[in-house]
Amino acid sequence: MKQHFSRRDFLRGTTLLGTTAIAGSLLSACAVPQAGAPAEQGGSGSGDEEITIEWWTINLKSTFGEIMQGYIDAYEAEHPNVTIDWVDVPGNEVAQKYATTLAGGNAPDAANMYQMARFIELGAVLELDDLVPAADQEAFGSFWEAGAIGGRHYAIPWYTSFARPAVVNGKLAKAAGVDLANPPTAWQEVFDIGRDGQEVWGSNVFPWVDCWNSQSWAFEEGLDLLNEDGSAAAVNSPEWAAHIDTILALNEEGLLSPDGYACPNYRVAIDWFWQDIGAFINTGTWILNRTENEVLEAGEFDVIPTIVGSANRIAADPQIFVISKNSPHADVAVDFVLSVVRTDNFVPFAKAVAIAPTYLPALEDPFFTEPPAEEPENYQAKLIRKSIDIGIADMKSVAIEPKSKPVFYWTTVAEEVWQLVANDELALVEGNMSTADFLGKWEEEINGAIESALEAGVS
Repeated sequence: MKQHFSRRDFLRGTTLLGTTAIAGSLLSACAVPQAGAPAEQGGSGSGDEEITIEWWTINLKSTFGEIMQGYIDAYEAEHPNVTIDWVDVPGNEVAQKYATTLAGGNAPDAANMYQMARFIELGAVLELDDLVPAADQEAFGSFWEAGAIGGRHYAIPWYTSFARPAVVNGKLAKAAGVDLANPPTAWQEVFDIGRDGQEVWGSNVFPWVDCWNSQSWAFEEGLDLLNEDGSAAAVNSPEWAAHIDTILALNEEGLLSPDGYACPNYRVAIDWFWQDIGAFINTGTWILNRTENEVLEAGEFDVIPTIVGSANRIAADPQIFVISKNSPHADVAVDFVLSVVRTDNFVPFAKAVAIAPTYLPALEDPFFTEPPAEEPENYQAKLIRKSIDIGIADMKSVAIEPKSKPVFYWTTVAEEVWQLVANDELALVEGNMSTADFLGKWEEEINGAIESALEAGVS
């Protein structure tokens, strides 16, 4: 039968697998046979049957390999018939690699995953409501609901950021007259510092460095893409227009990095930060683990409380696990993943990197509630501990909201629509399109995407 691709089908395919994968039809290539009911699958792993669970993580082996292996060893010791086959995948390859294994019929049992919604649409990942115990669902709090589409849950949350303490280049900040004992608390204040610092910093140094576009800082300002019930776009408003005009004005002032506009990978911006191109970065303090102690000391890098906007909120973007619908032992895969995210196993991970649990009872562990028994061994360890302490405090004062709007955030349409208006936004940034015209186009595309998603049965 001849297959036809709409514009949106084509965008899904090219984003997920690259243009060469369209041949043969993305959906039929990745078609997933129906899995057996959970009761028919493998049991708890406590029987005699030899079971192998393939488990994927993202970019963890080189830095946290010993911790991950500890999870595996402990689980295998308790379940002698279970073998955990651990595969660590580069982050920029994980979605494509998962799609490739899916098409070949050998997707991993459990995977730390990006682009989850695409695989839900392909019928590739399992609904978890009947496999995750009610007590664990409750322990995840709002993070459990953030993985829901149409009232069904597809994601086991793993970790997230402690609010979002910012990392600051101490040398640059102090040169601009910043007292780090009284750091900026709002993103607008960061750009005020940039205005003061331009003369002393010289060219090609910016107050804030990251990939940016007209959506930057919008969530922090209380701006949403959709209306309250998620049924229509909310972007064509005076508030959105004022925010975009502010971003455009910052760019005109030279306070935003030209290379940062729509840059394809925020990790590039992190590299710029370590190269003294920016004074502040708010990607998360996990980046402290990705550089050397000597670099942090030489640049007098420091950690400050979360930089917010007028809405005093930030978006949570938790790391998640999905379970393959074709896993012959889905209940064992779920059991292993839950053992990873629960308190006893999460805390050793948190001690090594500034991350927050999505399994909320872990916050009651003494590691998070009591001062460390020993002094940090070096400057890097000191900053990591400081970021944890600040992050815990910020979690009590800053609203952390998962992106859980129905239809839009957990389906493909958010990325898809942005692709459809990317050329229009470029024209906007270059001064060849008005803010009003851009917002009208964006609104039209969002509403069209929601209509298509609803017609396809996504709710």
